[in-house]
Amino acid sequence: MQVIDVFIQVVKKQLSVIQELIGLAERKREQISNAEQVAMITHQEEELLVQLERLEKERHQLFDIVSPGETMPEWLERTKHPVLTELFQELQEGVARLQSVNLVNQELISESLNFIQFSLNLFINDSPSTYEKKGQQSSHKSLFDRKV
Repeated sequence: MQVIDVFIQVVKKQLSVIQELIGLAERKREQISNAEQVAMITHQEEELLVQLERLEKERHQLFDIVSPGETMPEWLERTKHPVLTELFQELQEGVARLQSVNLVNQELISESLNFIQFSLNLFINDSPSTYEKKGQQSSHKSLFDRKV
């Protein structure tokens, strides 16, 4: 097996891992209100990211053997290798899709945390009333004692 064939196999593995990450990110979005599921999915994502990092290092090492001193776009333009050109296009699209899904998930998690904070503030009633006479103390009763 030639180095270029091994290189192609590594890129295919990277693409497969990215597709798995996209699937997990979409599952996370569906389960965003279930903290246990989100934690489990996040753990799976971490394992895949370690695998992706290992594959990325391997791909860089192989690329240095295949085309030392060139960048990937330069090499693809020069060689016009149809399989690799298609794989790298898919890889770029996959990474863009993953970033998009992760951004939506991040926004949903942020909104959920803001809602939780808002709900806690309603229970605690941290904000003073706006209609009080000066010099009078408000008698706010809280369901929770914040003192620790």
